[in-house]
Order: sequence, then structure tokens, then C-alpha cells
Amino acid sequence: MMNQRHPWIYAKRLVMEVLTEWMDAGDRTILMASHQISDMEKLFDFPIVLKDGKVVANDEKERLASHFHR
Repeated sequence: MMNQRHPWIYAKRLVMEVLTEWMDAGDRTILMASHQISDMEKLFDFPIVLKDGKVVANDEKERLASHFHR
């Protein structure tokens, strides 16, 4: 049931579910912009971090997490 006070919560959950199912169906590549690191950690195994349009980090999520979660 959709949360009437905060419909974005429902939309975010739905998008995460759809992306997770799609990723689980096979090797997939997704280009996604987000400031929600926790969401990215749930979805991706090998994220690439951009800053000002340039790659600043390109590694497995465990290594990136240790670098950015100081």
C-alpha cells in the first residue's frame, strides 16, 4: 500500500525492487546517479564514482566503502 504522506518512499522502494530483480536476471550494467550511498551498496558490486564528470574511483564496493566511509 502506498504511503499517502510520503509517496516517494513507495516509489523508491519500487525502483529498488525492480532494479534488484533486473540485476539478478543476469550480468547487467546500470548507470545511476545518487547521493544515497546505502542504496548503491545494496545494488552494485562494482561501482564507479564520478566527480565533475571524471572517474575518481573505480573498484569493488568493499574497497570503495572502506575509502569513503572514514
